[in-house]
Amino acid sequence: MKANGALIDWGAEHGVAWDSRQTEQGGAFGARLESYIKGPENESDPDKWETEVAIRVADQS
Repeated sequence: MKANGALIDWGAEHGVAWDSRQTEQGGAFGARLESYIKGPENESDPDKWETEVAIRVADQS
């Protein structure tokens, strides 16, 4: 959750428009990928997990 929030906040500060929309259940992304570089499979301490997040930006055309 922290990694997603950090990327979304960074985008807001830099004028990035994500490929997303609001639904009845909340926000939905057109494409979002979250990968653990270091996660539950190889690190038991969640404070040491490292996450990579990618979110597709909106088409500007």
